[in-house]
Amino acid sequence: MTEITKNCPCCGATMAFDPKTTTLTCNACGFQCNQQEFDSQNVNELDLLHTLKEIEQYNEDDESLSVSCPNCGGQNDFPVNIVATACTYCKSPLTAAQNSKRTLRPQGLVPFAIPKDKAQSTFKTWLKSQWFLPNKAKKLNLRDSLKGVYRPTWTFDFTSQSFYVGERGDYYYVTVKTKNGTRTERKTRWRGASGSVRLDFDDILVYASNRLDRKLQESLGGFMPKQAVDYNNDAIMGFDEESYDVKLTDAFEEAKSFADDRIRSEVRRDIGGDEQRIFTVNTAYSDLSYKLLLIPFWSSTYIFKGKSYTY
Repeated sequence: MTEITKNCPCCGATMAFDPKTTTLTCNACGFQCNQQEFDSQNVNELDLLHTLKEIEQYNEDDESLSVSCPNCGGQNDFPVNIVATACTYCKSPLTAAQNSKRTLRPQGLVPFAIPKDKAQSTFKTWLKSQWFLPNKAKKLNLRDSLKGVYRPTWTFDFTSQSFYVGERGDYYYVTVKTKNGTRTERKTRWRGASGSVRLDFDDILVYASNRLDRKLQESLGGFMPKQAVDYNNDAIMGFDEESYDVKLTDAFEEAKSFADDRIRSEVRRDIGGDEQRIFTVNTAYSDLSYKLLLIPFWSSTYIFKGKSYTY
């Protein structure tokens, strides 16, 4: 198995990607090289139907990679579905992504843009503001505990054509006699409604990592798939890379569930009136495509009373 590492031509120490300068930077002497000019126009979308038809022939099994560090010779057993991390012994960046037996590999990534020192400062400020956290958590050594991780995300594009049957309700008002006179009463006149709506969906995101709470990932925001560039080995150097936990077929079902909420809203708008009843919606999908992208996270884990918490 071959690992990707790069050593400094000046002192021989290992190099890692520096978000501040977008170069490979030596951790020992500071030498810089291979400045990256990322092109966000090159990440191609893949045919989803073709992939789904062939999916049974693909290898999507969880895997644990074991690699030998070329810098110190130490044997490293990566956690399940981790394809890049630091050497356990000398902390040199190790990347074995190209040796993963999984058929589906990331086409692109969003490079780290926030350097570690800024991430540490921001995270430290956040920790101090969380009054409910244990004091030990607030005193974490962020230099050691905070690490950069590329986490996988599926994105989906497709067009939906939905045929619906329902009812439209229009309000009307009548005057009703009472003991004290009259009052106005609202009623609803219902009539049948049917039709179709067509929608285009672009870059529906489905987070593919189970290592970080899904709600926490979704709450972070700020990620735009259009920021992605082609997969780049240099940009991975010095960071962990996770492989996906959520399989493509399951991710597509999540994407359709997300789309269904918007489809039903559009059906209600198309029915019109003051109230709507939806009896059936049958949806066909076309022009289906997808990407598997890596998204940058600065992350830290704290163990409290035997339980692990990831931020």
